[in-house]
Amino acid sequence: MLRWFCRVYFERAPDDTTLSRWARLIRPETLHALNDRVVQLAQQARVTQGRKLRLDGTVVQTPIHHPTDSSLLVDGVRVLSRLLRRSKPVVGDRLAGVRDAFRTRLRTTRQALQRIHRTVRRKGEEAAEQRRVVYEKLVTTAQQTVRQAKRVRQALVEAGEAVPRRVGRLREQFDQFLPRVRQVIRQVRTRVLEGQMVPAAAKILSLFKPHTRVIPRFKGGAAVEFGRTVVFDEVEGGIVSRFHVLEDGATEHDELGPALRHHRAVFGHPPRLVTGDRGLHSPGNERVARAAGVVDGLERGVGWAVLASNLRHIGQGVVARERREHQRAA
Repeated sequence: MLRWFCRVYFERAPDDTTLSRWARLIRPETLHALNDRVVQLAQQARVTQGRKLRLDGTVVQTPIHHPTDSSLLVDGVRVLSRLLRRSKPVVGDRLAGVRDAFRTRLRTTRQALQRIHRTVRRKGEEAAEQRRVVYEKLVTTAQQTVRQAKRVRQALVEAGEAVPRRVGRLREQFDQFLPRVRQVIRQVRTRVLEGQMVPAAAKILSLFKPHTRVIPRFKGGAAVEFGRTVVFDEVEGGIVSRFHVLEDGATEHDELGPALRHHRAVFGHPPRLVTGDRGLHSPGNERVARAAGVVDGLERGVGWAVLASNLRHIGQGVVARERREHQRAA
């Protein structure tokens, strides 16, 4: 069914890596423009008129394996070894006299990873010292692979026009992954060998999804999630009118102003009703809503409201707030 939906039928479908590369060609500005066009078409079809606006933030997890210091080092050696292997037919003659120019150290790193997994279950200073020795060997192996990759990348640069165009992406891939692998090495050296903390915003959790962040989860289940927080603006009819990926240190409770400005730009008028979680309800956001033209619901029963959360908090002003939360829109 998917082949018929995509109109591929029985023809040869592009490789998944090709599809991923095509998807990266679509810039965020293009996605926002396409989304605005969908909202305009929904308005013309009377699916929505933009009278209600709901803000909600959620964590979009990235498809990565659970990040550990040892697995990230192995990933770095594996990626660079693959690039070295692909570069050998191109610049092998130039580095014929260089020892271990294209040597693959992946087996060494995998064996070290297995030793770390065996010692994790053991407690005590002796096991900790054994893990430290293995980590030092892992870091040394990764550094050796980085030096090999830098040498091969330089040979690709010196080759110039002699390098076939079809493998010209090798230089770009070296430039892409070498800084990330070096960052992983610094991170492991700081955390494991020196015993110091690394800020969450400075951590790299994946070589392939470097934008991934550690996000605390204040609900049941896992303590943290790996991804990015995305704020969605939804209008009646189930139409998402805007989405925004939060930067490091930003919160969804500061998104009311941008959401209202975007809503007015798309629909030509402010919403009559704005809803969100309890954290969005603050005196500052109420002033922002009134200044944007959202009608206060105390007199007319419409306008600014906040969805009640499942938990009932005890404190000053809770009763009056809950009354406003349960007001009906006209």
